[in-house]
Amino acid sequence: MGKGVFFIIAAAVLWGTTGTAQFFAPEGASPMTVGAFRLLVGGTGLLLLAVVSGCFRNGKPWNKLHVLMGALAVAAYQVTFFTGVKLTGVAVGTIVAIGSAPVSAGVLGYFILHEKIRMRWYISSALAILGCTLLALSGGGDITISLPGIICAFGAGFSYALYALLTKVLIKDHNGTASVGLIFFFGAVLLSPVLLFSDTSWIMSLQGVGVAVHLGLITTTLSYILFAKGLQTVSVSSTATLSLVEPLTATILGIFLVGEKINFMVGMGITCLFLGIAILVIRSRP
Repeated sequence: MGKGVFFIIAAAVLWGTTGTAQFFAPEGASPMTVGAFRLLVGGTGLLLLAVVSGCFRNGKPWNKLHVLMGALAVAAYQVTFFTGVKLTGVAVGTIVAIGSAPVSAGVLGYFILHEKIRMRWYISSALAILGCTLLALSGGGDITISLPGIICAFGAGFSYALYALLTKVLIKDHNGTASVGLIFFFGAVLLSPVLLFSDTSWIMSLQGVGVAVHLGLITTTLSYILFAKGLQTVSVSSTATLSLVEPLTATILGIFLVGEKINFMVGMGITCLFLGIAILVIRSRP
């Protein structure tokens, strides 16, 4: 996997800043509008960068179905994740969405790309999912189970795995930045109706612009350039597991920047995530 592992981890670290950035968003900024602006700014940034840097010059025809399916998966992730969290709560919704992504990625990678799944991946994914579960449950409180919410959260995990798979397929014949640029730009177009029927007045403030720019250009444009580079050498199944660095980063930032308190379950969750990711990063010796 080589350097690709570290590109995926770097992308996941940037994704992990989204929760902290949203915490500092102005009042009235709903998760759905924040997600829509993130895709709009980030997708446009990716596409413009790809055009300016000549990433579309190879002349090979694009598989329009793959691009469309990738865009649908990106847009569907935003809708299903936020809906799942709303219906069944942050803890359960996050557990199901994040925990099901590596499983979905492993299944898709195995059956569609014929990627080999090694025992190391099973152990790593199990530890990482356990870590996410401990982090999600560490806040305590009542747990709400909603079947529609669970289905939506599973849909979010599957959507993430699907657009990772489609990006992997596209970058075999095309530049990585061009591939993610097309997927995210058209994903933003599909999600743009959300902005027409929601309160978006918060974006007019300096604070709102700052949040949108950070979420768009840093956690989307820059992160998915790194993500595409990593996918060139890392399997889809391992990519989904390595991406669990995102909740790890979010937890650490929450402790040090937002002032969230650490307890035993948080500590155990962080430890399990570290161990799970380390198993994939550190190559086993012959």
